[in-house]
Amino acid sequence: MERILYTAETVVEGGRGGRGRGLDASDLRIASTVRLGPTGHGGFTLAVSLKLHAPHMSTKEAAELMLRAHERCPYSNATRGNIEVNLQVDGVGVNAPQTRHIRQVELRQ
Repeated sequence: MERILYTAETVVEGGRGGRGRGLDASDLRIASTVRLGPTGHGGFTLAVSLKLHAPHMSTKEAAELMLRAHERCPYSNATRGNIEVNLQVDGVGVNAPQTRHIRQVELRQ
């Protein structure tokens, strides 16, 4: 996105009281940023960044968790392929496939 008109940011910590499906989520933190900008042809578009901090998980496990959540999320399903999405786990980029079914986690350095 070349020009940003508006940015919204939020941070969520611990989720579900720090528990979820056998996962110690007490120190999990997700920082999200949503940017609004012009498309360049009369409309507007969004770009989303999600940054996961997961100190009790390996980067690969955290990336797999993030991709599974991205696959099931109703917002992700509604916007998949239509907006820019940047996923990171502790500073390492995670490639989010444009298809609905995730076969393999790919980390970027």
